[in-house]
Amino acid sequence: MPNCHICENPITNPESCPLCATNLAEPNEKLIKSSIHVSYGPASKKGMATSLGNLFLTNKRLLWFDTIKDDDSITYELAEEYGLIGHALGSLVDKLTVNLIRDNSFSLPLDNIDSIEIGKFVFSKALVIHMNDGEGIKLDPKPLAEWIEAIQNAKVSC
Repeated sequence: MPNCHICENPITNPESCPLCATNLAEPNEKLIKSSIHVSYGPASKKGMATSLGNLFLTNKRLLWFDTIKDDDSITYELAEEYGLIGHALGSLVDKLTVNLIRDNSFSLPLDNIDSIEIGKFVFSKALVIHMNDGEGIKLDPKPLAEWIEAIQNAKVSC
């Protein structure tokens, strides 16, 4: 079974990806940059009440998919059964597992992005994306400067 060229999810429908809704009949959407284990939260909060997921930048949109919730993760299951060694092994497996997709996700067309800046949350920095409708989101892909440049370049060329 082939995988989607954007999110690498197995394809069951030859016309579109069931996960990221990429139109596979017209492969004009190209992956520019991706990162796993990226935190996401609303820009209105001081902290980063987050979910952990995978971030994809294409020439048309910014996609983020929630991956593993703490109580569903391999780390949690193995730590419960095998203690510290199980936690270490589970953590490694969780880092290597990128296709445990959950319900929470977003697809943000690049045209809807008004501005991007580096903001603060708790003890770190985050990418703050302001949208045309006044809403905002925080993401923490690393390195932040590379992501800002990549999004701005993609936005100019779309």
